[in-house]
Amino acid sequence: MLTTLSWLKDYIDIATPQKDLADKLTEVGLGVDKISKKANETIFELEITPNRPDCLSIIGIAREIAAIESKKIKLPKLKTTLKPTTNILPLEIKTDPKINPRFTGIILTGITVKESPKWLKDKLESVGQRSINNIVDITNFVMLELGNPIHAFDYDRIEGNVMKVHLTKGGEKFKSVDGVFYSLPKNAVVISDNGKVIDLCGIKGGYNSGTFEETKNIFIRVPVEIPNLIRRTSQSLGLRSEASSIFERGVNQGGTIEALKRCVDLILELAGGKIASDLYDLKSDKFEPWKLKLRVERLNKILGYGIPQKQILSILENLNLSPIILKDVIECTIPTYRNDLKIEEDLIEEVARLYGYNKFPKTLPTGEIPAKTI
Repeated sequence: MLTTLSWLKDYIDIATPQKDLADKLTEVGLGVDKISKKANETIFELEITPNRPDCLSIIGIAREIAAIESKKIKLPKLKTTLKPTTNILPLEIKTDPKINPRFTGIILTGITVKESPKWLKDKLESVGQRSINNIVDITNFVMLELGNPIHAFDYDRIEGNVMKVHLTKGGEKFKSVDGVFYSLPKNAVVISDNGKVIDLCGIKGGYNSGTFEETKNIFIRVPVEIPNLIRRTSQSLGLRSEASSIFERGVNQGGTIEALKRCVDLILELAGGKIASDLYDLKSDKFEPWKLKLRVERLNKILGYGIPQKQILSILENLNLSPIILKDVIECTIPTYRNDLKIEEDLIEEVARLYGYNKFPKTLPTGEIPAKTI
């Protein structure tokens, strides 16, 4: 994961020297493989573990820094209500929650596809992304910012105004948005219109529905994909992308509407247009935050060290887990972007890593040496 100091500073005030910041990130589990300079920019190359897909985003990294330094982050202000402002364009969506748990999207009309402004190109190029056009660049920018992959379809190239999410039978031909042909394996998740495959879900968009200079109407899709289905297809084709890396680990299932709003705001600002449909949000679950309880006695027993309850609460608050005391337990509300927090031991690990592993006293193992050979 590449990020830059200036991009991080869009969301959090960072006063810590770069070397100290790198050491702190490494201590809490985000290994800094490399720090480099390019022009006036400082670039961090981070090693993200498979259980932390939320850190495959700039704001995810900013949240970690905020937790370390007991600061608040500044999230982008969302303006749109996702309400139609012109005549509604028709679109039928056929999906299956067993292979596509959430399908969120909206239609925009009257946009202008053109070169991106300098600030947007600079942001993408600073982390190794090539600028393509304002629409594609916006979807990539929001994915890198918030961690939810997004794809823009040329609405007028969707035959029959229908999108069908389904599994492949094997052998279907697909031309990706970058012009490469693939023979698809069995059980790849794809979207078809009435005549062709237009998207290899979670991995690559299709050339036959991509956004180009002549595109005027688009459908923006922000999905939730099933990790093992995306991983299997990606490995079969030897094809990886930023999107597939996120989906393979588990995307923020509750973040699709926020990402869509951010994307629509930027498109309306940089490409013009109007909203030409109601919100599509087809899903198999509510995808809301969940509750998780932590016993202080259990935490101290597992860690073998007594951390004061006040400090435990402070750490959990800094992690945006909204802790409250209920009798002899601490109840936390887990945001949907932290899908790695499922059991009490996960919370114990969070407290330990933010408290600092180096602060735990060194002790020798206790117990007796076995007297009998088994």
